[in-house]
Amino acid sequence: MAEPNPFLDYDHNPFADDDDGPAPAPAPAPKAAPAAAPPAAAQVAPVRPPPQTPSPPNAFASPERSRFGEPTPLPPSTNPFGEGAAAAGARPARAGRAPAAAGPIGERPNNWPRCRPCARLAIEEDIPSPHRMTVRLAYAGYLLSVSAALANALALIVLLARRASDSGKDTGTAGDVLGLAAGPGYVLLVGLVGWWALKHLYNGAARDRSRGYCCFFLCGGGLLGFLLLAVVGLASTYMCGVMTMVEVGEDWVSEADIIVVAVSTALWLLAFIINALTCFRAHQAYRGKDEQGLREAAADGRRQAAQSLLSDAQPEFP
Repeated sequence: MAEPNPFLDYDHNPFADDDDGPAPAPAPAPKAAPAAAPPAAAQVAPVRPPPQTPSPPNAFASPERSRFGEPTPLPPSTNPFGEGAAAAGARPARAGRAPAAAGPIGERPNNWPRCRPCARLAIEEDIPSPHRMTVRLAYAGYLLSVSAALANALALIVLLARRASDSGKDTGTAGDVLGLAAGPGYVLLVGLVGWWALKHLYNGAARDRSRGYCCFFLCGGGLLGFLLLAVVGLASTYMCGVMTMVEVGEDWVSEADIIVVAVSTALWLLAFIINALTCFRAHQAYRGKDEQGLREAAADGRRQAAQSLLSDAQPEFP
């Protein structure tokens, strides 16, 4: 029997006796027990997923693409860089600004006076909410000033008629004519200057311009000085004010003279107070406008500086 090669037969035992015959075969491995069947899965009722709310549309992206693969341009209402958006660096609209009407103020229809419209006075539509009370006061002061001038003209007519009927006093014809002419002249003067001041304040508050405020201060200051002179009521100025009422009270003639002079004096005084308050509020609004402009200019400077720093910090790729 050939000797086994120890280098080829890995099961050869060199210490075993060759006469004993071949080595016994290894015992077979025991069979594993069959695996138990898995338990039946419990039936679970299907759970409905919660409803998903659609995500808001992205204003910076357009899902539609052209036939060449380029994105289609967004409409001006949603494109922040289109013509419909505000220009870069533009100042935001101030709070309380009145809703914009069709066309500029100069092109909008006139609505005052109602009998024959020749001017536009729409405070609720044209004037921002912070300045509406100031414009209303200016309008009330204008009406009071014209009413005081009319009452002054009526008082002059009554006093001159009473003086002419009094035979005990010698009156000059020139003085009577001048007094009768002074009444309508004051009405015309107060009406024109007051309307000019009101219109400049209206345009300055509506368009947010300094020129309107400056013209109002010029006209309103002159009107305020005239009203102060009318309240004093010197006899030589043909203004029925405090001095005229004192003189009429000393020379008691009739109750009608006292009543018309007292009404004229009260209207002059009330018009002076309202116009003085209007000038004060307009000055405060003008100062607030300058301060707001300085704050906005400083904010624009900081914004531009930040944008320049960000643009310098961005890397440049070849």
